[in-house]
Amino acid sequence: MNKNEILEKSRNENKNADPYEMEINAKACSYGLWSALILSVILTAVKLLREQMFDFSFVAMLCVLNAVMYTYKAVKLKEKKLVTPAICYDIVAVIWTTAAIAQILW
Repeated sequence: MNKNEILEKSRNENKNADPYEMEINAKACSYGLWSALILSVILTAVKLLREQMFDFSFVAMLCVLNAVMYTYKAVKLKEKKLVTPAICYDIVAVIWTTAAIAQILW
């Protein structure tokens, strides 16, 4: 394959994809997830300080969201630096989901 064939193939693959827009979308998702996670921590702290019943399902949902996101990225991109956060989020998601189910059942 010569240089022009490679460039033409790349143009065809990225015809409807604007790299800048894709980067902005990725950052927006990341900022949204982190914002939701920080908000859940703040709400959790307020509930605990006011000695109210804590709802595990909201935090479980956020943890599962992050676990799926990091695991998918680690598998698809095959980047070793994503494996550790993926495993950590997977473990935390299982713990919080288990707590949420236990809270519903009891």
